[in-house]
Amino acid sequence: MASHNHEDAVTERRLKPIYDNLDNGNYKVAMQSADKLLKKHRDLHCAKVLKALALLRLYRVQECETLAMTVVALKPTDEPTLQALSICFREMNKVELIVEIFSNAVKTQPSEEYYTHLFMALVRLEDFKRQQQTAMSLYKLVPKNAFYFWGVISAVMQALNSDNSLGQKMLLPLAERMVEKMIKEEKLEGESEVNLYLMILDLLGKHEKALEVVGGTLGKSLLKSQIPSRDERIAELFFKMQKWDKAYQAFREMLIKSPDNWLYYTRYLTSGFKLRENGWKPPDTGSEENATSHEDCNNTNKEESQTTDYDLPEMAAFISERIANEEEKVREKTGKALRGPYLAQLELLLRLSTQGKLEEGPQAGSIEDVLVRYFGLFADKTCCFSDLTPYLYMVPELERRSCLQRMEELVELKVNDGAMVYATSVKQLQRHLTSLKISRFYGFHDALSSEEKGNLASELIKRYKEGLSFGKGLLDTDLQYSDEYLLMAVHLLVDVWHDTEDESVLWRCLILLKIGHKHSQSSHHIKLLLMRFYCMAGVFTTVPSLYDGLDIKHMQQDTLGYNALKYAKSLGQLSSAGQFYNSTLRFFISGRREVTEYMIASYRFGTYEKIPEFLNFSTKIKHSLHFAHTAIEKKLLDILKESEKEGKSFTEFVRNMEIDPSQGTAEWDKVTDQRDLNIMVSWNPPHRQMSADDKAVSLRQETSWVKLRDYLLRLLAVSIDLQPQTSTHALTESQNNREKNVVDNKGDNYNAKESGKSLLQNFEDLLQACSKDQETRQKFPIQGPPTPLTIEYLDGNLGTVMALSFHLVQESYKINEAVADESSQSIQDSFCKHCEKLKNTLQESLKRSRRGLVRDDGEKRVLDREVLTELTLLTETSVYLVYLLGIACRNLSGLKNKISKRNKKKKNTPKPLPECIGTFQSMVEDIGQIIAGLQTAIRELESNAKSLDKNQLTLTYSRDQSEEFAEGESELWATVSESYQESLKELSELLQSKQELLPNL
Repeated sequence: MASHNHEDAVTERRLKPIYDNLDNGNYKVAMQSADKLLKKHRDLHCAKVLKALALLRLYRVQECETLAMTVVALKPTDEPTLQALSICFREMNKVELIVEIFSNAVKTQPSEEYYTHLFMALVRLEDFKRQQQTAMSLYKLVPKNAFYFWGVISAVMQALNSDNSLGQKMLLPLAERMVEKMIKEEKLEGESEVNLYLMILDLLGKHEKALEVVGGTLGKSLLKSQIPSRDERIAELFFKMQKWDKAYQAFREMLIKSPDNWLYYTRYLTSGFKLRENGWKPPDTGSEENATSHEDCNNTNKEESQTTDYDLPEMAAFISERIANEEEKVREKTGKALRGPYLAQLELLLRLSTQGKLEEGPQAGSIEDVLVRYFGLFADKTCCFSDLTPYLYMVPELERRSCLQRMEELVELKVNDGAMVYATSVKQLQRHLTSLKISRFYGFHDALSSEEKGNLASELIKRYKEGLSFGKGLLDTDLQYSDEYLLMAVHLLVDVWHDTEDESVLWRCLILLKIGHKHSQSSHHIKLLLMRFYCMAGVFTTVPSLYDGLDIKHMQQDTLGYNALKYAKSLGQLSSAGQFYNSTLRFFISGRREVTEYMIASYRFGTYEKIPEFLNFSTKIKHSLHFAHTAIEKKLLDILKESEKEGKSFTEFVRNMEIDPSQGTAEWDKVTDQRDLNIMVSWNPPHRQMSADDKAVSLRQETSWVKLRDYLLRLLAVSIDLQPQTSTHALTESQNNREKNVVDNKGDNYNAKESGKSLLQNFEDLLQACSKDQETRQKFPIQGPPTPLTIEYLDGNLGTVMALSFHLVQESYKINEAVADESSQSIQDSFCKHCEKLKNTLQESLKRSRRGLVRDDGEKRVLDREVLTELTLLTETSVYLVYLLGIACRNLSGLKNKISKRNKKKKNTPKPLPECIGTFQSMVEDIGQIIAGLQTAIRELESNAKSLDKNQLTLTYSRDQSEEFAEGESELWATVSESYQESLKELSELLQSKQELLPNL
């Protein structure tokens, strides 16, 4: 033993320099150190693995994998080698190889440590069946409760991720029996094990049994957590069992202790109404059932339970008692009133109103009285409007004006002799804001004329500026009290913009939001709206800083990223777009890894009930529509910018991306939509809010666009296989390895011709479906999601250009294969027709988008906000077209060479070149001129952006003459000019670099 420990110490000392260099990022030095050590000790497996790890971090992936696999084949069992291999395979994202090495290790050297590593590797692989087998083997080796319950939760995870009938009939009952075996043997040791048992019973719907566990000795001895408490668990179980009388009583008693718990109120009211629906009557006081009810609820307040209410009058009286308690607190100044009891009264009235039985409600006055009372108590809280939103429409339409007037009287803020009266305190300001929100929600703003809306917006802007005085001492991270005045003014101006289509209103909104952001730099509502307006104006330069200022973390990348994703590339700022895509993809890639680590931690620390939640979260990330969209756009952007650059041909670059054309980027039937479409504040009436139908339409729009982009990416990938292959001897060894990897990645059944044909058909079908579908052009409120670029893509015929380009690639490949004999004549004819159509379609697309940066709008001159997006999409399409023409050219060159060789062998008259070659050459020359025209158009716009004078345009209302507004207008125009110049410069440079490829064709 002493000798063995000595050898380990010597080995560790020899390996230490390699570890140190790897930790410090000196990967070349680490590799050299490993080579020196291996010259003396050839059988030191750990040194080989560390060398492989250094190679991996030097991006020499193939060499790394080869070296690591030679060690794996030896089936090592020493811990340093296994740990090094684990790190290496984890960084290569090949978890299945970690499973393999530890599976080999436990066969020859079974130990708790190796079995644990094997189990955690299976957790990463999400192989729940083998997890269960490994956990039980580990339990037999080392009989610890933790290992046994690893097996139990693994069975539960199998049930949750398998066929429902299999889970309910076999796997969950198995898990239940496994836990009950431990209960019988009195081996349960902690609360986590009881919670796992309760989770299994809940999944099986065995709530009676769960109630016995919670209320029995097991629950009393082991369930120590206060969140949720045992009383709450029991009440929830009664609710799930639909024992409404017992649930009703249990939640009532908990409300006495916690009168502000909204969940308790909703459960209490639901139970009460269920009892009414069922015509339930309370049993006799002395009956056995009633006694059991109180015992089950674990009632600690016997005096209160004797007066339990079972009908509407008593239920209303109970809520009134809670309200009376709050009013007494306020009178005696022992505390502030809680909102819960008052909202519970409104909820009771709402449920009665839904059933058409409002007259049976509590005798607390009319709906209007109850709402006004709530307003009087809590209108100075920012949450007041959102609290009242579900209940405001209970007021009859004819009585809403009088209801609002009563609320406004409580604000005590009126116009005095034509002079505006400003709020004298923050509370009064907040009460006034709440009344304005209710007024807008009731639709009173919609009834105003455009001029009246503009006047009201101006009044609110004055109130906003006056309200800034209350926030002079606030920190930069605090919100200004009057921010919502500004936001509502902008919302009113948006209404004016929609009514009049006056472009100057948009610029006025931008300037106001810019001023608002200056005074309230932490307001996410202002930032999000400012971002949207900038993007609508075609300005992207400031968007990244605003987006970063939102301090978006983790899951918010998925829920809020859509606000910038559409505009990241479509406004021409390709470098910024790449950075945005990278930061978003980092979250999705690292997020899944982090979630796996959290799952492993849950296994280690026994928080089993969290494991399904983590897995569900991981699944949502994996199938996120935003993830798929970002990943596709990132690859398309890389192809756009980096192909045919620094010696990387389009073919080699795309092949190295290892895209499988036969597999979509996402499983469309499993796609999840995590977008938070309610993030932007809106006080519009319900009919102008984003409805469930609108959200469904938006999802279909987004999915169709992402599918189009996915088809485009896969068609580009399949196109590189539809050309003459480079001879093998001309390739380097590393290139041959990459070729082999790509072929393996595409699968055994991959056929380039069939795959390309199928993809092109799907692409064209989807284009046609989108053009016919009226939903494609449906737009949403400015506070909702932006519509995808499908409309611009269709209107510019860019999808048609790409489809025709792919037809040329496929047909040129077929012609080359057939060596231009008579059997290919029909293909040649089709090829020529597609050449002519492609040229004409591209010409029309350029003609549509070739216009100035300024357009006339009646008597005004305004900025053309759409031209930049159109030119960006046209530039992208033109670059992809150049790449595809290169492939078609190589196919036709191959054809030409074959004909030349045949002609040399024939003594008779040589066969002339087919007509399709001349047609193609002529088309390439014409397309070169069209792209040159596009380049000229971009440069002209760039020149316009530099020389534009804001005085030549009608930017804003003439009524805005304040110094701050004028300063904001000057700053805004400088930003607009700079952003347009930067975008057009990037497009021009990109097009110039790719345009140079055409003469080589």
